[in-house]
Amino acid sequence: MKRWGRRKELRVLKNQDDFEAIGKPEVSTLVDRIPHESEEEYGLFTLHDLPHDQSSALDIVAVHGLGGGWRKTWNDAESRKNWLRDYLPRQLESQGRQARVLSYGYNSGGILSKAVGNIDDVAQELLVRLQGRRSSSAEKSRPILFIAHSLGGVVVKKAMIIAHERSSKFGDLRDKVQAFVFLGVPHKGSDLAFWYKYVIEVSTNLQMGFAGNPNFVAHLQKNSENLANISTQSIERLQSPTIDIRTFYESDKILNQLIVDKSSAVLNLQNEIATQISSTNHRTICKFGAEEAQTYQPVWNAIFEITEHALFQQHLTLNNHSVQKPSSILELPRIKAGKLSPHVSTYECSRNNALYAERTPTGRDKRTRKFTKAYLEPPRVLISISHLDFSPHQPLRARANVSEVTPVSFRPLLETWADSQCYGISGSWLEIAPGDTDVQTGRCNTFGLDKTTTDEQDMHIIRHVSFYHKYEEAPSVICYLVSIDSSKDRNHRMQVEALSTTKSGFELHFRSWADSIVYELEAEWVAFSKDKDDMYALPDTIVGANTILRFPEKRFERPPACFLAFSYLDITSGQHVSIKVSVQDVNEAFALIGFETWNDCHFWQIRVTGVAVL
Repeated sequence: MKRWGRRKELRVLKNQDDFEAIGKPEVSTLVDRIPHESEEEYGLFTLHDLPHDQSSALDIVAVHGLGGGWRKTWNDAESRKNWLRDYLPRQLESQGRQARVLSYGYNSGGILSKAVGNIDDVAQELLVRLQGRRSSSAEKSRPILFIAHSLGGVVVKKAMIIAHERSSKFGDLRDKVQAFVFLGVPHKGSDLAFWYKYVIEVSTNLQMGFAGNPNFVAHLQKNSENLANISTQSIERLQSPTIDIRTFYESDKILNQLIVDKSSAVLNLQNEIATQISSTNHRTICKFGAEEAQTYQPVWNAIFEITEHALFQQHLTLNNHSVQKPSSILELPRIKAGKLSPHVSTYECSRNNALYAERTPTGRDKRTRKFTKAYLEPPRVLISISHLDFSPHQPLRARANVSEVTPVSFRPLLETWADSQCYGISGSWLEIAPGDTDVQTGRCNTFGLDKTTTDEQDMHIIRHVSFYHKYEEAPSVICYLVSIDSSKDRNHRMQVEALSTTKSGFELHFRSWADSIVYELEAEWVAFSKDKDDMYALPDTIVGANTILRFPEKRFERPPACFLAFSYLDITSGQHVSIKVSVQDVNEAFALIGFETWNDCHFWQIRVTGVAVL
């Protein structure tokens, strides 16, 4: 039996001065939005606020579970950080996205110890309070994301049932709910014995102090039936292609009890992605000590993807559900690039320069890149890896990302971590204007997924991707690597590709083979209509010294810019990883792709993909 290696602890790459104690962030706009925290226990409290007239934003509502609180459930005891307040808003802002973060507090200790209808009251109070906080027309237009831990997920599901049953009162609120992130939430259907056992175990293991109360135990049997009914009735409300569901379940036991195992936590719906978070139990699955923590990364990735989807849908709604074509040069997708570090020489391409990281093991260029022309709203910015130069003696670890996207600039992040020894990373970026809704983008990764394989069987992980809106016919889709974590002890073999593309989505395929040990992979994808006259998807191509990629006849009236990225690597271990692809020449008919290798690098095959854009 062979297993993809377990991911090593991530070295902190960020400047610690940027992340001081609670209430002292470096970003001045964030300081202004951290409200004074109330000493009250029950109600709907603000962790991060936004102006009432800001419509292009998300409302995130957190709901704690049994024995929790609106603050303590999300606070990490060691770091004393609340990730909903101290990490999440800043991370979204760095990507040019905005969210108000609210946290709901209720008497979770008594929710099951009194009348059967008590959970109904708590759920309805959540709806009433949330509706009251969305008073302006801008606030009413915001999509809603619920983040729920443990029994808080049942409260949220009951709230959805009530919103459907009382649509005249809560219909507008219901229609804005676009996503759920469930953290250790039980979804056990009609199994009454499970619900009885679940509440006893949680109350005992979390030392709530009332599990032995005879009145509590007497009411629990009736409440078990209520919980089961909520779980069953909520399925039809959650099973919708317009709703994103991300389910996370724990891996570790508390007092020899796995409180919510995979079979209990997973809904098994088509619009659900379920992931285990390793090294968490039922108490810690909702607490994250640092934004670099491996336990936090899958949750952050899910929330970011949900935010992108929700704000895209909001954009379509605010524009009368029509797909708006670009109306000016400011709204055209375009590629721009340039050097990011003076320490590494750049290879000047015909229409595309290179992005470079610092030549250090934790290299990361923090300088902001300005767009040639400002946008009215922050664009989407994609970034690729098209050059790797790494030592043979340490793991291959490279990541490309962007942050702090504004209408005038963004900050590219090209980085390595842990003990990886990097001499250079480069890539290029692609700007997608906010007005171009035909182009859809996203990221998927292998974080938390089972990576077990055998010597006789290749590693295959398939993630289903649903488009934010359907195309009239199956679109062009490209996928490429944006994060690599591969062992130095085995050959570096990895591939990402799009399979089974339809009008509504595709399968993103991660693959490794033979003796490789790949800890994690992440891919970015781009989709657009095949007849889009200003973009063309470059086919997945094996590169040699000089490779010609031909465009369809009369597709371009002038030379396009080309965005290149690695999609397939098969490189020998024990020798340098020194590879680079670049556009050497381009005209209306074809692009000439140059490939370079140096040092003692030995490879079997390299493939690239990309986009040509006017």
